[in-house]
Amino acid sequence: MLQHHDLELQMFAMGPRRYKWSVDPHGAEQLCRTGFPVVPDFSATIHSVCGQEFAAEILDLKPFWESVNIEAMMMAYIGMSRVKRADGLLLVEPFSPCLFQQGSMPGPSVLMEYLRGHLKQEELQEVLENLEETKRTDRVTILTMKWKCGQCGVSQTYEKYTTCEPDDRHFHDRYREVILERGSWRSCLQCTRKGNMVYCSVCQCERPRQDFDAEQLAVLSKHCHLRRSAVCQLHGAKEDMRMPDRIMCSRCGQNLSSEYYPAKHLQHLWEEGLLQSDATCYRCEPRELAQVQKKMLKCALCGEVKESTAFTLTMQKRAAASVKGLRCKDCQMPACSSCGTRPEAPLPTPSALTSLEGKKGYKCMQCAFPPCKVCGTEMTRQQRRTFPKRDAASQNEWTCSDCIDKAHNRPHR
Repeated sequence: MLQHHDLELQMFAMGPRRYKWSVDPHGAEQLCRTGFPVVPDFSATIHSVCGQEFAAEILDLKPFWESVNIEAMMMAYIGMSRVKRADGLLLVEPFSPCLFQQGSMPGPSVLMEYLRGHLKQEELQEVLENLEETKRTDRVTILTMKWKCGQCGVSQTYEKYTTCEPDDRHFHDRYREVILERGSWRSCLQCTRKGNMVYCSVCQCERPRQDFDAEQLAVLSKHCHLRRSAVCQLHGAKEDMRMPDRIMCSRCGQNLSSEYYPAKHLQHLWEEGLLQSDATCYRCEPRELAQVQKKMLKCALCGEVKESTAFTLTMQKRAAASVKGLRCKDCQMPACSSCGTRPEAPLPTPSALTSLEGKKGYKCMQCAFPPCKVCGTEMTRQQRRTFPKRDAASQNEWTCSDCIDKAHNRPHR
C-alpha cells in the first residue's frame, strides 16, 4: 500500500479490495465481495498471495546458502509469477542456485502421466503420497552442487575452488566471491595456480594479485616466502589509526602484526581503549571445537595417538567435522634434519610430507638450498632444480657463478 501524496507521513489510504470466487465446479456462477482491509497489508506469505496479481512486489527467497527442496521451488515459482512484468519484481537477496535446478515440477509431471494413461488410478494415490513426503525431506545444498571451471571445463564441487571449510566464518563469502560472482569466468584452484593468483596466509585461500601490495610481493618473492607470508590488503587496520607494530593476542599471547586481526575489531578496540587487553587474532577466534578439546586424535602419517592440543586449529576443525587424514603439528611442521628448526606455519600442500622417511630426511629451505657462502645470494628457481642433482658431499655449501668468476678473474657471464 503506497503513501498518498495528500496525506501526512505514516498515514495511508485504505482502498477497497475485491475478491471473486466460483460457487459451481464449472465456474459459470461467480460471486464478488468488496470490502476494506482491517489493517494495511504491507507484507504477506507466499501461501496467502496464491491467485493474486500485483503491479510490483519485493520478494525474499532466503539466502543462497540455505538448503532447498521441491516445496521451496514451488513456493518460489508462485511468488515470482505474481507480477506481469519482470521490472516489477525486486529480489531482496540472491537465492540458492539449487532452487530451480531440481528437475521438473513433480505435481504437473504426475498429472500429465495420469492424463496420458501411463499411470493407473490405483497407482496415482500411492505416487501422490510418496511425492508429498519426498518434496519436504529431500533437501539440496550448495555443498553438493558442481560448477564448471572456465579454464579447464571440468565440473567440480566447492573443494576445487576454495580452501575454506564449510564451518569457517568466511566460507559463504568465499563461495559467493570465487564461484557465484565470477560466473563463467570462475577458475578452480589448479587452474588458478597457473595464473595471476597469490595465496593469502590470513585468508588461507588464493586471491588476485591486485589485492596485494606490489612492493611486499616483490620482497617475499625474492626471499622465497611468498606463500607462507603474503597478506592481502583486506586485513589489518588503516594507516590513519596509528596502530602499534605488534599487538598481543589476549588468547594465545603472541605478538602479531595488525594483518592477523579483523579491521573492524581493531577499530572498535582502539576507540574503546581496549586494544592491548582484548584483541583476538584470527587463529584464536571462538569456534565449535568443544567436542574435540579433551579427545585423543590419531595422526594419519606417524600413526601416534595424541591430545587435540598437538594438532593445529585447522586439523581440530576437521576432526570436529569427522574428516579423516588428520596430521599432528610434528608432521605438518617437521624439524629440519640438519639445523633442527621448524617452519612457522604448516607446509603447503605441494611440499607436504607423504611418508615417515620424508619426515626424517626433511630439510628447511636454508639447508636444502643454502645461499652463496661468499656473498650470501639465494638461489634462483632454475638453480634450485639443478642443485639436488649434485653429489651429496657437495650439497652442504654453494657458490654462485658471480663469485666463482671473481675468484678466477674471469669476466662476468
